[in-house]
Amino acid sequence: MVVILKKYLYTLGCVFWKMTYQPEPVVKIVAFGDEYSLHAKEHFEFLAKHGLELSARFFSFVDRAKLEHFDNLPTEEYRKKLGELSDSQVVYNVSNAPKKSLQRYADMAKDYGVKANDVGSPLGKQWIGAASVSDIAKVTNGVVRAANALDTRIIRMFSFYPGTRENPMAANRNEQYRDAIALLRYVGRDLKRAGLVGFLENETGLFGNTGYTLRQIIEDITGNPDGLKFFAYHDGANDVRQNKRENAALQSFRELKQFLAGLHIKDAPSDYAIKNGESIETAEWPHSPAGQGDSNYQVILAEFTQIIPRIRRKLKGLGLDGLVPLVLEPHRQHQGKYGGFTGSLYMESIMALRGLLDGINRGVNVHNSEVFNMYQGEGDKIVSTRQSRLKKGIPYRPLLDIPDRPLLTRAV
Repeated sequence: MVVILKKYLYTLGCVFWKMTYQPEPVVKIVAFGDEYSLHAKEHFEFLAKHGLELSARFFSFVDRAKLEHFDNLPTEEYRKKLGELSDSQVVYNVSNAPKKSLQRYADMAKDYGVKANDVGSPLGKQWIGAASVSDIAKVTNGVVRAANALDTRIIRMFSFYPGTRENPMAANRNEQYRDAIALLRYVGRDLKRAGLVGFLENETGLFGNTGYTLRQIIEDITGNPDGLKFFAYHDGANDVRQNKRENAALQSFRELKQFLAGLHIKDAPSDYAIKNGESIETAEWPHSPAGQGDSNYQVILAEFTQIIPRIRRKLKGLGLDGLVPLVLEPHRQHQGKYGGFTGSLYMESIMALRGLLDGINRGVNVHNSEVFNMYQGEGDKIVSTRQSRLKKGIPYRPLLDIPDRPLLTRAV
């Protein structure tokens, strides 16, 4: 009788534990606010409403920058309006915004309770043949100022374009590569002195355009006695746009695994034909919700979950919160060399990411899981997945704690 009672109590305890256990959050969802709206108030309202952290890049305070003036516009009209705003000097990048405007933006983030995960800086992304130490130092100083104002230590940055704007295919690429490494080390030393860390992103056309070449760059930068530390963001769509080979993004991700500290979630089809007069950077390349293009995010995310513990140790070693950032940069309506626009399609992109995460096993929990809200219908009240399940007495499962599905058979 005693044995039966012990078994019963043990079973009851297991059931209670399964119903109440909340695993420690390990990833967080981050978004570029300007992808929703350039207007600071509008994008902070959106981020706050959905529990998103901020990747800080562009902002404006004028009414002409509001969502209603840019949403669902044809490409030419969108670019015309964006150009007019830029020419009026009322759209700022956080790295070169006037001091008062930057402080107003940072204060607004605090007022809305929105935390900045990183500065989505333009650091790098210049033609190495025209780059100078003084130019780089000026941008770096602006980035440091923005990071301090927004209370973040992560700087999203890039390598350099080979050659010059007029002659990108310059013959002395080896020499230019060495110049790029020297400048990146210079930036790394400045960031280190400021207590910041650079996250390099694979980007079309740069030294470091693929996982393999970006890994080589990070190895070359950090292989010196200065003790410099650089990590990487992987962007799947950037691989797809420049390399139409099957599984290009997946291979790039795998080559970069050693230095990964987060992902940029951006997907695109590989079958877009660049029109006459367009380049990869300027083409109005159509982008897809995550998992619906050719970046192979189903497999990338499944494999990414397996290295999350290692990444968390890296982040905690830097004195960060240890939450691994998944940064939404959908570019669903428009894209350009220095940014993109998603507008009213942002929620669709968020839910696409949720669908991918729901299909992956291994018990990974999302810190700001309230971002994954379910619409009950057009205009109806938004209900938090976690809260709605708990109210109904249904055990809350971590977003990734789902039974195994035949996902990995699609890999390689």
